[in-house]
Amino acid sequence: MQTVSIAQLRQNPTRFIESVIDGESVTVTRYHQEVARLVPPTRVKTAAAEQFTALLAATPVDKGWSGEVAADRLADQADDPWVR
Repeated sequence: MQTVSIAQLRQNPTRFIESVIDGESVTVTRYHQEVARLVPPTRVKTAAAEQFTALLAATPVDKGWSGEVAADRLADQADDPWVR
């Protein structure tokens, strides 16, 4: 990880941005105190709808889960004040 002062960053921002593009983090300091970090963005791996559907279908489901959900729903139902 590189450390750079605000003054150095102002003089040559491209150099430090290139470092971040290359995957390196840069710590920005002011009066020798860290004030910011420049970090590369995280890359999120996405899946196609077909891949997601296949993964979901292959995921085992707990047998008692549906009963627990139904019981929770019944417990959470409030009385409707408009029904007589």
